[in-house]
Amino acid sequence: MENTIYLIHSGSSIADTNPQHWDVHSRSAENPFDAPLSEQGSVQIKNAACKIDQLDAIYCSPMTRSIESALILKQQFDVPVRVEYGLAEAPVLSDFTGVVTPKFINGTFVKLVPNHFNFKGKSYYSLFDEELLPKRLFSKYPDLDSDYSSLFLPQQIPFSEDDCSYGNRMIKVMNSLVLNGENVAFIGHKGTVTLAAVYFRKEQTKAPKGEFFKPLNSVYFGDEKGMKDFGVSSVYGLTVKFSEGKCEVIG
Repeated sequence: MENTIYLIHSGSSIADTNPQHWDVHSRSAENPFDAPLSEQGSVQIKNAACKIDQLDAIYCSPMTRSIESALILKQQFDVPVRVEYGLAEAPVLSDFTGVVTPKFINGTFVKLVPNHFNFKGKSYYSLFDEELLPKRLFSKYPDLDSDYSSLFLPQQIPFSEDDCSYGNRMIKVMNSLVLNGENVAFIGHKGTVTLAAVYFRKEQTKAPKGEFFKPLNSVYFGDEKGMKDFGVSSVYGLTVKFSEGKCEVIG
């Protein structure tokens, strides 16, 4: 059996292309992490679609820009779009933001990761507000596959996590959803694409358990140059072909 997965970074949001407009956008006041797709982002996803041969399903992060990117692909391939909370980004990556101070407890160092983030005078304890919960998403976007049950529930996604935790979350999603033999697109964020690239290329991973054994350099998450240095484009990421239990990374 052969199947292919496509790893795609969601298109640019209006926070990327017009931050001044996003600052006064009504959605920004509700959730500053959930900027919608920009016109430039729509074009990026349409261009990415040209590199895809065939799809059976699309899995996307619950963030608005990812869902909107997935629905653009659906227009071309007419396949189910499934929201997977496990593909959500980590808004506070503790290893490079400096928010974690190791504490020496009971003879070992322990990372104490804060569970909230202060932004513009408000404390955020979750990446997901009510607008991003399943019932509201299915009502807002009727073309989503409401029969699909996400591998991760919203409450299982930590607001702040280190890159090993984030990486292992991506691995669990990828491994669970590639084994069914479908040709699928995963639409997520910088971390989604770069962590999957690390995993499938067997760099900085231990193959037997398929888990990250050391933190990744924060440049993979922090900027476009870091993604390109690792061989990942800013929008269309990687193609991974599976055949007889082996995988080949293309692009």
